[in-house]
Amino acid sequence: MMIINNFYIFLFAAIPLAVIIGPTVSTTLVALIIIVFLCNCFIKKDFKIFFQKELIILYFVYAYLIFNLFISIDIENSSPRNIGFLRHILLVGATIYLINNFKDYEKLFLIWSLILSIVVFDIYVEFFYGKNLLGYSGSEGYWGKRIVSFFKNEQIVGGFVYSFSIILLGFLFQFNKKKFKLLNYIIPLIFLFAILITGERANFLKSLIGVVLFFIITKEISLKKKLIFFILILTTTFFGINSSKYLKTRFEGQFLTNFKTFDNMKEFYNNSLYFKLYRGGYKVFNENKVFGVGNKNFSQACYEKFNHEYKYDKNLNYVCSTHPHQIYMELISEHGIVGLIIILLCIFYLLIKNIFIYIKFRNNLHLGTIIYVLLNFLPLIPTGSFFTNLNSTIFWLNFSLMIALGKKISK
Repeated sequence: MMIINNFYIFLFAAIPLAVIIGPTVSTTLVALIIIVFLCNCFIKKDFKIFFQKELIILYFVYAYLIFNLFISIDIENSSPRNIGFLRHILLVGATIYLINNFKDYEKLFLIWSLILSIVVFDIYVEFFYGKNLLGYSGSEGYWGKRIVSFFKNEQIVGGFVYSFSIILLGFLFQFNKKKFKLLNYIIPLIFLFAILITGERANFLKSLIGVVLFFIITKEISLKKKLIFFILILTTTFFGINSSKYLKTRFEGQFLTNFKTFDNMKEFYNNSLYFKLYRGGYKVFNENKVFGVGNKNFSQACYEKFNHEYKYDKNLNYVCSTHPHQIYMELISEHGIVGLIIILLCIFYLLIKNIFIYIKFRNNLHLGTIIYVLLNFLPLIPTGSFFTNLNSTIFWLNFSLMIALGKKISK
């Protein structure tokens, strides 16, 4: 049993590394975690965890997704995501088991911190020297090279750091209360600046909002220290953007200039690729208001009905792509009003419940998970597809930790 338990912790600890290697590895790792969890349940003949209120609520989401499968315009296309959603529910159960049965579960977050620190260091190496530790470098644009770090061909390392940094910020303030307290302020700045220099604007904005929210809400920090930290964030961001032509182009030239005047904002709304994608999502929804077109079918519905030549036309008011690049547009176009309500109602109920648990017990690690889950539902900001392997693995990992920590703390 000791060997199984150690293996169980090892699997959880390896998740960030698996995400770096690729979606196939991370999905396989989650499957192994679930298998070990189920084996433990069968060995102990303890199945109470499957009847936890939180899991029962998620069963309703799963029941809807199975229904959505049968009204989908392409069942074969929707099947892997809809049927595979069960693994996220089981991951919640597996995480509850982990937090409840291992007293030193904080070691898990120490390992995650180490992996994340290596990635952040690698980002700085690539930013200053043009290549990362393995010799990878991003593609050249007119603004400069994008940072790829260990992800080689994908410009997602900023999103990776963001996805784990908020919960690790909570870990710092929960467990590092006596020695080296200065690290609680230095490390978030280092991580935040690392996300900034990747040039991933949406992930930097979400990270910035997340860190600021954490420092505003937590009771661990005096008002004076909060103000000093906010000034440091603003100063670091300002000098960081202005010290690099690449960052100045990405953040000022391609983004901030769109908000200088009302005419700039109007032109941005009319011509921005993201707003065209959002309008594409709304256009698909408008044709399928009740149940949508089915999971992963936005692209097919959009191209076939409105843009069947598969070409991007700059004169069109909308654009078709693999997904609408915004969580609400994705949900409403592929799941309609009914699906949107069911999915968000279940997730927000559990989120709000955990917010009340935090207000009562004030656990900073728990706060980090809550903020991450909340940030995924910010309006207007571009997002990856909610149901893809990478995004769903990281979201449901944080969501599972929020549920598990909330249950542990409230006991």
